[in-house]
Amino acid sequence: MQIWNLDLQKTLPHGFLLNAGYNGAKGTHLDEDRAILTDNAQPFIYESSNANSVLHALSVRVRKRMTSDWDQRKLHFFQVD
Repeated sequence: MQIWNLDLQKTLPHGFLLNAGYNGAKGTHLDEDRAILTDNAQPFIYESSNANSVLHALSVRVRKRMTSDWDQRKLHFFQVD
C-alpha cells in the first residue's frame, strides 16, 4: 500500500486561514475472495492477490478567528474512487 498527502496553508486577510489538502493511496496485489457458483453445489471460494485500489481525495478548509478565542470552521471533502 502506498499513501501520500500534501497540505498547503495560506493566511488570508481579515483573520481567515485557508487549508487545502490532497490525499492519495494505491494498493496493488491486494487479497480478493470470489465466490464461484456452480449448479446444485456449494459455492467455491477462490482467493487471489489480484485486486487493486486507488483513492484520490481533496479537502478544503476555511477558518475564521473570531474575538474572545472563538473560531468558525468550514470543511469540504471531495473523494474520487
